[in-house]
Amino acid sequence: MCPKVTELEVKPAQNDKGLKAFLSFVVDDNYYIGSVGLYAKAGFKNQYRLVYPTKLKNSTNYPIFYPINREYAQGIESQVISLYEDLK
Repeated sequence: MCPKVTELEVKPAQNDKGLKAFLSFVVDDNYYIGSVGLYAKAGFKNQYRLVYPTKLKNSTNYPIFYPINREYAQGIESQVISLYEDLK
């Protein structure tokens, strides 16, 4: 199952730790996903990874949402990165 990613919005970030932007997008015309961090992979040029938001409470991170199926997650990531590259 390959997800369909549309409506990518990019908010560039100024960060020296690899954070390039915060992203929002729609998956499968049904889910709005926001506040996803786009990080450059250390040591790789033009390779990225997505970091889904968490909520910090009592020094513990609690995930808010994230894909639980690896293939689905990779499908989202590849489409988001492709759309991001097209906007650059």
